[in-house]
Amino acid sequence: MAGNSSGIEAVVGAPLSPQMIALFREAMHFDSLEKKDVAVHSFVVFGASGDLAKKKIYPTLWALFRDNLLPVGTKIVGYARTSLTMQQLEDKIRPYIKLRESDETKFVEFLSSNSYVAGGYDDASPFENLQAQLTALEDTTVVANRLFYLALPPTVFQPVSKMVKQFCMSKSGWSRIIIEKPFGRDLSSSAELSRHLASLFKEDQIYRIDHYLGKEMVQNLITLRFANRIFSPTWNR
Repeated sequence: MAGNSSGIEAVVGAPLSPQMIALFREAMHFDSLEKKDVAVHSFVVFGASGDLAKKKIYPTLWALFRDNLLPVGTKIVGYARTSLTMQQLEDKIRPYIKLRESDETKFVEFLSSNSYVAGGYDDASPFENLQAQLTALEDTTVVANRLFYLALPPTVFQPVSKMVKQFCMSKSGWSRIIIEKPFGRDLSSSAELSRHLASLFKEDQIYRIDHYLGKEMVQNLITLRFANRIFSPTWNR
């Protein structure tokens, strides 16, 4: 995928996190497209009406779709509290996607692979609706794989992951969950969230990504090192 990242960034209009690209690739087996004829894939975006989804996730999914890097037939299902029509969802994501004139037909195909479900994050009924939507989209004659991306505030990670486990797991293929943004507020809350997820999923079903944690500090390590001579004896090894 590394060879395609610059093309994807051109479509999104901003540098993409290598972690995000690599994670998408690994979580959905982008390197194993020979399996496309024996499985269908559903990508569920929780928090689909939010900034992270419209600025990063949907543009990245579009770029992967455009470059034929998604498994054939992948369905993308947005989920959020906000009630949106598909036209309204398109209006949200369109400003963050750069389309060439030759992309228009392909983009229409991409939009046709999308759907949207509105609902709360701690009620059973909307998750039952989500399960029904996923089942309707999937071909029951082949294996159905599901990837759940939690582009959500940390305060709702636990109820959403619990509802996913209770109502939305695939019965014929794999199910995986991606946790986005800070993984807990501190060591204690991070450990609590880890225990919660471990009670619901196997470790190989859980993907964690926080590409902004400590970003500014990491970018300024060189400046910090050479602007503070006191560190030289320690770092000059």
